[in-house]
Amino acid sequence: RTLYSQDKDKRMLIASTTKVMTAIVALENAKLSDKYTVGDEIDKVNGSMIYSKKGETFTLNDLLYGLLLRSGNDAAMTIASNVMKYDDFIREMNQKAFILGMYNTTYENPHGLNDSTQNYSTANDLAILMKYAIKNTNFVKISQAKKYKIKNYIWYNKNELLSNYKFTISGKIGYTMKSGPVFVSSAKKDGKTLVI
Repeated sequence: RTLYSQDKDKRMLIASTTKVMTAIVALENAKLSDKYTVGDEIDKVNGSMIYSKKGETFTLNDLLYGLLLRSGNDAAMTIASNVMKYDDFIREMNQKAFILGMYNTTYENPHGLNDSTQNYSTANDLAILMKYAIKNTNFVKISQAKKYKIKNYIWYNKNELLSNYKFTISGKIGYTMKSGPVFVSSAKKDGKTLVI
């Protein structure tokens, strides 16, 4: 049930909170041990990156840490281009949103950048998504990690609430110039789970 809301059905740009859905679609359609090689797809993004290099191979597990901790747009593109065909992945994101009842949500990309393609959602729809995502144990494990080391990379989680509020379960921050700051999170205390 909704405890408090303001403009909960107003469609807005959602920046990197997009990556919650990217992670869920990947987790439900591939194995964490699957290996993917970084390709030309990373040339199409900028901003927040894990700075992967073309020809490098990562497991899906590695890429999901890069996606959810560092908000890597290159990780998002590598995931979406390898779990299935890119266009099919975007279609699956939208299909999943519809199945969950996120009727005011539209995904055009897996990262949240809004230069040439835009992702729109609402506070209510993001709450629905986070409520669903925290039922996935792998999603929770990855998104609540403070840091992750792989090869010569160390990724620290950008979600400061994990360090500042001990009851935090998960969360995702996002920001672009057009969207402004965006945030979705969840916490559990005294047997009650809340999503903001």
